[in-house]
Amino acid sequence: MKYYQDQFDGFYAVENNSNVEIHSTWTELQADDPVVIANTTQPPYAPQIITALQARLALNEMGIRTMVEGAVLAASQDVKDFYEFASEWHRDNIHLLSMAAAIGMSAVDIDNFFILASAK
Repeated sequence: MKYYQDQFDGFYAVENNSNVEIHSTWTELQADDPVVIANTTQPPYAPQIITALQARLALNEMGIRTMVEGAVLAASQDVKDFYEFASEWHRDNIHLLSMAAAIGMSAVDIDNFFILASAK
């Protein structure tokens, strides 16, 4: 793969064996160039399902388990049941999302939580 930066309109990645015309306004970049890294590195994939044990271990590591459990106590019975009895936590579960909102977690925070928990 070869990488190019166009001085006018962006970044291009070109397969080595392709017949793409290299324009005179393109500058070839090395693979370790910050522009290449920024355009080719993807954030870690956030899993969509974790176990309840993974979730609790991640909450412990993040130091927010007590805060989450306080939010659960103040929440609806459905949220309480989810926290106590669900064996898996799904990223899009309405009860999980309401708990996260109650403690001020953003979508990125939830993704990071699921990434951390999945490693437990």
